[in-house]
Amino acid sequence: MTGLAPNRTEKLSRLILGLIPIFVLIAILDALVWLITSDTYTAYLHPRFWLFLLIGTVILAGFIAALMLGRLAPPDGSTGEILSRAIVMLMPLLFLYTAFGQGMGGHALSKKFVGNELELPYVFTDDPPPEEGDESGTDKQLTLLQINQQMATLQGKRVSTEGFVYADANMPADQLMLFRFAMFCCAADTTPIWLFVKKEGLGTFEPESWVRAAGVLEIASLNGKTVPVIMADTLTQIPPPPPGAQYLYF
Repeated sequence: MTGLAPNRTEKLSRLILGLIPIFVLIAILDALVWLITSDTYTAYLHPRFWLFLLIGTVILAGFIAALMLGRLAPPDGSTGEILSRAIVMLMPLLFLYTAFGQGMGGHALSKKFVGNELELPYVFTDDPPPEEGDESGTDKQLTLLQINQQMATLQGKRVSTEGFVYADANMPADQLMLFRFAMFCCAADTTPIWLFVKKEGLGTFEPESWVRAAGVLEIASLNGKTVPVIMADTLTQIPPPPPGAQYLYF
């Protein structure tokens, strides 16, 4: 009888170790379901790829079910190795916990630009011109991407747009830059889209605060490239949108 206790203890220990990967995978599955059902995944991934995320979630759920039904072999290795693998598997959740709600700001903008000069990241093609505002003089609400794409047809017209504030010591006192990041695939490939805002009595805005600018769009030259400039008559600070709504999409 004395030899049974160690044997039972060893079996219990192996059972607990076998449950650790399952608990970790369930935590990851829960995070994926939350990302999909709340549309929060758009803070990291282009909406067009939601189906791939859903397929991965279903596969993970099937894998967990197979583990729980004992269809897969228990984890091999020592206790330290199993715990180390579990910690590595938890790294995406740690990233999600620490990074969620922290959109890319001015520091990312400075890293995305090459050299010390501001340069347009793409040669934009013109889309069909937007519809005019109504007869009451309402500004046409456009994104920064739409304005950059359609600047030739928008010159001299009233527009309204929203974005982050960026300003540095070298920028004139009556100017600031509005920018947002546009995503093609995921957060790793985002590209800054921006324009200048010029207004007398500009006032002071905290860096990376969100503002809405409205005024007449003009085109200026910067380092041999054309850039849009809003000659603003109104510049209003607005609440920041949720992380998933801060990006534009190609």
